[in-house]
Amino acid sequence: SLYDNIYTLIFNFTCNCLLSYLYLISFIVLGQVTDSGVIEDKTHKPYRPVASGKISQKDGFTFWIIYCCLYLLYSIMIDIYIGTRIMLIYAIVWISFAIIYNKYSIFYVRHLTMSIGYYISLNQTMQILSIIIPLSNQDNRVINYYTLFLV
Repeated sequence: SLYDNIYTLIFNFTCNCLLSYLYLISFIVLGQVTDSGVIEDKTHKPYRPVASGKISQKDGFTFWIIYCCLYLLYSIMIDIYIGTRIMLIYAIVWISFAIIYNKYSIFYVRHLTMSIGYYISLNQTMQILSIIIPLSNQDNRVINYYTLFLV
């Protein structure tokens, strides 16, 4: 019915917004609590919490751990709802790449991790959207090729 479709659309939009928020915040907080991030923020963005001394670097890292746990837990919940394990795998890969991105300042490594992160983000969105619009295996392959092309 129309009511069920609207409810599903709103529910999936909310799921996607929360997942995107956790996806981004897990990356952003890590960038602000690493040693190089703190040094850069003290120069260019001194109003940020760690750079300004409002919270310690250790507390910022604790917040990052909490956000990563929430991201992983939420990915598991979506996997249970969808009936797959792909969201958890995407979350683990993204957190790993966020660590690699912030640890190494090599140009190609950073761009490779961001490209794969973009691919992960698009695929997570497509997985949630596929609840509204059931996709065949052929459609999923087209989406994967399209997102690889965008990267």
